[in-house]
Amino acid sequence: MTTSFYKHMAKKFPVGKITERTVTDIKLNHELRTDDEAVDYLIRNDPMKFVSQALSGLEYKEVFLSLDITTDFFDRLGSTIPVYCNPRLHGFSRIVSAALIEYGILDEECYSYNQHQLVIDEVCANSGGLTSLNARIGFECSLHIQSYNQYTGELFVIGHAINHNVTLSDLDGHEIVGKIGCIALPVDSSVQTWIECLVDSILDHQNGNKKMAFFNSFAAMDQIIQRFYRGLFEFYLSKSRRGITDELRRKVKKYANDNRRLDEKLDDVAKELGISDFGKMQCRAKYKELTTTRDSIAHGGMYDLSTLDMGGVYITVFSLLVTLFNAANVEQSGWGLVVSKR
Repeated sequence: MTTSFYKHMAKKFPVGKITERTVTDIKLNHELRTDDEAVDYLIRNDPMKFVSQALSGLEYKEVFLSLDITTDFFDRLGSTIPVYCNPRLHGFSRIVSAALIEYGILDEECYSYNQHQLVIDEVCANSGGLTSLNARIGFECSLHIQSYNQYTGELFVIGHAINHNVTLSDLDGHEIVGKIGCIALPVDSSVQTWIECLVDSILDHQNGNKKMAFFNSFAAMDQIIQRFYRGLFEFYLSKSRRGITDELRRKVKKYANDNRRLDEKLDDVAKELGISDFGKMQCRAKYKELTTTRDSIAHGGMYDLSTLDMGGVYITVFSLLVTLFNAANVEQSGWGLVVSKR
């Protein structure tokens, strides 16, 4: 059942779909039979891909950067030397992945600088983009991104160079440019806080920080509940302005009270969205159970995370998110709610 409140809230949470190819590849590679099994596997093993496809905020961008390579070794013609540089991706608050797609030299008229980023002339890009260093000046170079800072955007690019006709010190007149492909959260006020919390949770999980991974996943869920709950107040307040009734007055008063437990707010939100059998959902029961641990972390209490399964935590959180965003019980409907069938 689609309620008026759901229609009011749906536009506030733009969401995507997991591609059919992603689901098919998982089923083939891991001998799984159903889409639900594949999405479960995806959430447990690659939650960032689930977020990037099924939720909003993360973007894939290709950025051109200047690669000012240098070396700590003696540089002479005919030698093979290790080289490195530390360019930085600007305009992002979180870097999920970064890869050096290609690199080479562009003529000066082909690009300009804009906010620490190279802007490539469309004609140059369409005509083949970057010319290899070896073809242009006889300087063979092999580079890749060894590591990157997920929060500052600093890249550590390493590789080696073979100086056929020129040495590294002779490259001053030639700009080496790299095209970086990255999945990242932009520094943008339109990026909602709950997405930042979810991305932080998964980055913490990848970096072995289970406490903050768990805490940030629940921070994301809390943000969503609060936003839906505030939406209830705004929705009924707006309706009351067109004509007040005792029922509207009661609901405005009820939802104006922000000093209620989150699980109570969640139950009210689910009821107003028309979600069937929400009180019987496993993810709802698990959320309430795990809230005790979250509260202990938040308030400096005692807690034990040694047996905590973060894959299970993400199943719980994503099940609740998909249920709220679609106003449908995902445990009854299945993950087909977020799988594209095109």
